[in-house]
Amino acid sequence: MLSTLFFSSMRQTSALRKYRAEKTANVDFTLWK
Repeated sequence: MLSTLFFSSMRQTSALRKYRAEKTANVDFTLWK
């Protein structure tokens, strides 16, 4: 139970980090143009 919750939170955090990185990259690309 606890491990499942831990893994789901880890997956959520990694997805959020990936989304934030893509968002920042898009902003940088727009500023670069």
